[in-house]
Amino acid sequence: MVSKVYFSSLHGKKSWLDKTSKLFDRAGFRSIIEPGDIVAIKVHFGEPGNTAYLSPIFVRRIVDKVKKAGGKPFLTDSNTLYVGARSNAVDHLVSAIENGFSYATVGAPIIIADGINGKDYVAVNIEGKHIKEAKI
Repeated sequence: MVSKVYFSSLHGKKSWLDKTSKLFDRAGFRSIIEPGDIVAIKVHFGEPGNTAYLSPIFVRRIVDKVKKAGGKPFLTDSNTLYVGARSNAVDHLVSAIENGFSYATVGAPIIIADGINGKDYVAVNIEGKHIKEAKI
């Protein structure tokens, strides 16, 4: 199965926020969100002092689109395996807030997917060439 990949040029007259909305629409996300669905929006919150993450203003646009479709959005990411500011949920949430991700700015709560210490998972067997088990 081949995945569809959507691209939007950052050049042109349309605002980046409008392009974010258009990508959501083109991908057909509204058609798969039923009223009352709890919808996870996977976000990389970035390390403190880092700028290599999607700005919260764009995430807010997606949150608003999910709400308009009747969904109940929340932001999520998993802790890192390496020691750092995102290796446990407490520090991860602090990092997210320091980088501008809060309910006040994005309009959705944040839930760290793999728990306080990154140990909450279910092992799933997969048919990978090199990996036979994924921790989900």
